[in-house]
Amino acid sequence: MCVYWRLTRAHTHGALVVIWHEGQLLLARNSYLNYYSLPGGYLKRHETAVDAAVRELSEELGLKVYPSELIQGHEETHQWAGKLDHVVLFDLCVPFRPPMRVDNREVVSADFYTPEDALQLDLFPPLRRHLEHRRNPQLKR
Repeated sequence: MCVYWRLTRAHTHGALVVIWHEGQLLLARNSYLNYYSLPGGYLKRHETAVDAAVRELSEELGLKVYPSELIQGHEETHQWAGKLDHVVLFDLCVPFRPPMRVDNREVVSADFYTPEDALQLDLFPPLRRHLEHRRNPQLKR
């Protein structure tokens, strides 16, 4: 896919959700990535980022949320895996820890971490920037 993306100069759009519970965030490791990431995925045609985030939470976690519950926390466009990737990160505070399906094929681990512990891990770069900015709002994005 990386070769295809480079040849076609692909431009993708994704939406991810930072799920917060009692000061900790949910991180997941996928088998096809070498870093920790978040629930979410790519936008479908004619779908907004917030609608994609709501859909992905339902599909991945069975978590039903309203678009108004998602607060946009970070947005950027960066080079990733041979393509130009536009990503929007939303913050969502929940009163309980949602179950995460670890199927040991796509998702190999999922757990809650403090922001400090998360920043010690290999994170999806936009997520790292989001957490660092939350920790120190004076940091330039």
